[in-house]
Amino acid sequence: MAAFAPPPPPTAAPSSLRARLATAGASGLAAMALCNAVWYSTLFVLSAGAARPAPGQGVAAAWRAAAVTLAYTYGASQLSKVPRSFAILALVPALDRGLTLAARGNAARARTYAFALAACCLAALLAVMGVTVLAWA
Repeated sequence: MAAFAPPPPPTAAPSSLRARLATAGASGLAAMALCNAVWYSTLFVLSAGAARPAPGQGVAAAWRAAAVTLAYTYGASQLSKVPRSFAILALVPALDRGLTLAARGNAARARTYAFALAACCLAALLAVMGVTVLAWA
């Protein structure tokens, strides 16, 4: 009677969320930028009401309030890191397909679109934060 051989080790599938995201390439970067921009801008605007300075206190008070708001946003982001990571991983295939369709199958152009999307998300996030702080001043 032949002995059963142990099953082969699993393929080199990444085990951590960070490793899975790293293997996603440019689509993973674009998905992370999109999810984080939406998350951080939403949290920043929602927590801005708690730290809003009294009217007429000037730009320095607005920047202090922005620092407090960023602290609230950072704390909330640490609590939601795992669900956001799963949302990003769920978004990667759809974003990869959309970038491939937009680039008409050209991989280099799809990477360029992914980096452009990430840059636009960062610019939009900074614009939301900047407009919020300027509205306080």
